[in-house]
Amino acid sequence: MENQRIDGILDAFAELLAQRVAEKLGGVTGGKEVYTYDELAERYGMSKASIRRLAAAGAFGELVNVGARSHRVTAAGVRQFENSRSGGGMAAASAAPTGKRHAARRDPGPI
Repeated sequence: MENQRIDGILDAFAELLAQRVAEKLGGVTGGKEVYTYDELAERYGMSKASIRRLAAAGAFGELVNVGARSHRVTAAGVRQFENSRSGGGMAAASAAPTGKRHAARRDPGPI
C-alpha cells in the first residue's frame, strides 16, 4: 500500500518535472521553427548585418533558403549558437591568472 502511494507521488513529480523542462526548452527557441535576421538581431541586441555575417560564417549551422536570396535560421541553429556562446563571459576571463602586461625593461646595450 505504501509503495503504491510513493509510486503515485513519484509519477506526479516526474510529470510535473517533464512539463517544466518542456517549458524551459520551449523558452530557448520561443517555440518557432525558423527565425529571420531581424528577429535574431532584436533577440541578441546586434545589428542585422552582424547576424548576417555570423550566419554566413556558419555560427547558426545550416540555413533554410526561402527564396533566391532569402535565408532563415532554424531553431536548432539558434540553440547551437546559444550553446557555443554560453561560456563564463567576463567572469571566466577575470578568473584567469594575469601575468605581466609589459615585457621587463632590458638593458638595450651600448648606445
